[in-house]
Amino acid sequence: LLAAACVYEKAKTYAEKSTDAKKFLQEAANKYEKCYQDFRTILAGQLARIKQGQCYQDMGDTRRALGLYADILGQPDDIAEFRKLKASALYLSMQCWLSEGEKKYELAALKGEEWLRKLAEKMIAQIVENQKQLTDFALDVMKRTPDPRLREIMTSLITHLHGFIRDVRLT
Repeated sequence: LLAAACVYEKAKTYAEKSTDAKKFLQEAANKYEKCYQDFRTILAGQLARIKQGQCYQDMGDTRRALGLYADILGQPDDIAEFRKLKASALYLSMQCWLSEGEKKYELAALKGEEWLRKLAEKMIAQIVENQKQLTDFALDVMKRTPDPRLREIMTSLITHLHGFIRDVRLT
């Protein structure tokens, strides 16, 4: 990955779309492809795939770049680090769709909205889980209250109040 990144950065020192820039971008893309082939089952290989797509995107070959990004976007996202790669692949795909060569504005908007909707659903699920954790924490603190009557009252209050807040979705 590092060798390919160095070649990619070297390409960036030349004028955009120049023969030298394209030559080094192609060399970097080839190195990223080799890295992907050697390490496709781990994150490094998937990152190489995204970087390879960037090389083609920088060369103006958005269709090839989109194909490489689609490889990443089609993968499951149950690992946090992989979700970050998928976010990068979507961002780069959106750049391609919005480019002069593609002009797929509606597709970019649709995919962006879909990503945000899925993200919002996941965040809501996490908030609900965090609310339960908060209730459990407060109840644990009340267990240490020495006065039995106060403990009984506060435990009931916390349980019912937290339940009420969840039921009405108070914000």
